Amino acid sequence: MTILVTGATGTIGRRVVQLLAGLGEPVRAITRRPETAGLPDGVDVRRGDLAEAAGLAEAFAGVDRLYLYPDGDTAGLLDLAERAGVRKVVTLSSFAAGQPLNTAGRLHRRTEEAVEAAGLPWTHLRPGKFAGNLLDWAADIRADGVAREPYPGVRREPVHPMDIADLAVAALTEDGHEGKALPLTGPQSFSKPEMAAVIGQVIGRDVRFEEISEQEFRDRRPGRYFDAQMTAILRMWLEGAADPTAFVYDAPRGTRTLAQWVTENAEAFR
Repeated sequence: MTILVTGATGTIGRRVVQLLAGLGEPVRAITRRPETAGLPDGVDVRRGDLAEAAGLAEAFAGVDRLYLYPDGDTAGLLDLAERAGVRKVVTLSSFAAGQPLNTAGRLHRRTEEAVEAAGLPWTHLRPGKFAGNLLDWAADIRADGVAREPYPGVRREPVHPMDIADLAVAALTEDGHEGKALPLTGPQSFSKPEMAAVIGQVIGRDVRFEEISEQEFRDRRPGRYFDAQMTAILRMWLEGAADPTAFVYDAPRGTRTLAQWVTENAEAFR
């Protein structure tokens, strides 16, 4: 039987595919552009768009485990999974899904609820802030050594993508995770200026943080997020500004540090 990975060329999905292939697991990957996917040899790469689930029936043939990236036609994908006899769904969610008052968390929780309602055995991955989201700062840091966002005092615990991928692979290949939401945070808490300082230390350059308004942030990210996503992010940061420890979580911690992630991606900031 086969493990199907959606979002297979994304930050986490690509690493999930690589790890599964390295374990010798039969892996099928869905991507809009197979010709540029760059996935390991032996992976069954299928062309498809998650927003058009009706065209993905063949990709689900013979699939018994599904890594679900929370995008596109979730209901349609889950219907295909049920028809194919999938026996395990591992959903990439967010730590915020467990916080009913968190706007971004409510969006993730809706996806979790859809998975649970489908009646398939499930595991939800709930990582905190992705370290990779700091690439949003890369262009500004390359240009003038300044990272710009609202609400500098919000503290987060960046999670290395490989720690998330390791957890996903464990949930897909091991028994005992069904019916559980698995939280994961990074090993250390940082404010935004502190994260900028770590980047500067690694790349050997003075990097500072500059606070900007919400509207300036929106103007600097045209097309980066849907309106609902942008609003949810800003509301979450506003909550974090009122309580800087609101997103410092009591949860299992990954082992890979922020400095390690920056070292691996240093050229993006230079």
